[in-house]
Amino acid sequence: MATHNFEFVVSKVHKTEYKGGHSFVVTRRTIVLQGRDLAIYGLDPASPNGFNN
Repeated sequence: MATHNFEFVVSKVHKTEYKGGHSFVVTRRTIVLQGRDLAIYGLDPASPNGFNN
């Protein structure tokens, strides 16, 4: 079984509520995972942000 390296640009949106509305802060980082690590990190290509959460 071959080992593949996957590179993901992970974007997480943090919603912070404050008086009068909502503030959205997006943080981006690039992570490189091996194939077997995908399940560990819960990556799900079907979800909008690539995560199961």
